[in-house]
Amino acid sequence: MIIFLVDFEDSYTFNIAADWSLFNHFKLRVINHRDFVAKKMEIFYQEKSRVHFFLGPGPGHPQDYLKVLKKIQFILKKFNETKFLGVCLGHQMVLTLKNESVEKSLDPKHGRQELIELNKSWQKKLFIPINTITVQRYNSLGIIPLKTNRSSHLLSAMGESMVFQDERFYTYQFHPESIGTLNKKYYFESMLKWLFSS
Repeated sequence: MIIFLVDFEDSYTFNIAADWSLFNHFKLRVINHRDFVAKKMEIFYQEKSRVHFFLGPGPGHPQDYLKVLKKIQFILKKFNETKFLGVCLGHQMVLTLKNESVEKSLDPKHGRQELIELNKSWQKKLFIPINTITVQRYNSLGIIPLKTNRSSHLLSAMGESMVFQDERFYTYQFHPESIGTLNKKYYFESMLKWLFSS
């Protein structure tokens, strides 16, 4: 399995890459978002291995990356087994593709923790055996889901999407790699388990 981590020129991208490098059973390659757009698909799929993409964090609004969004749509249509992971901007990009509106967050946080309650269903979905998670946020934009099934979202106390998961996507609004996210080992392990189990 190969995972391409799409870099939106954000310093946290390589913290994410460092955390993922601790896992085995797959190859991780970091690729700049401009190269993600420019390269032909054969470059990504030239090896006989499953290919997935991780949309990293970054500055700005998803609409600032229209060529990236278009490339994701193309991949989704052409390669049925390919899945997308995401963090922060990556989370917002995925939900933009789902026709959700990315607006100014009702509770913007930069380098601040947030407590989120997990019911039994979300504990099972996330492979996390605790009732409350403490995560670190760095976002001024947010999404209150209106177009997608709300059961696909783990919501904050303000009703904003903190996690999105369906058959093709698994994304976090918060930063699992941050020192402010407690029990951080769970979050990327959870994504990896989801990839291998789906």
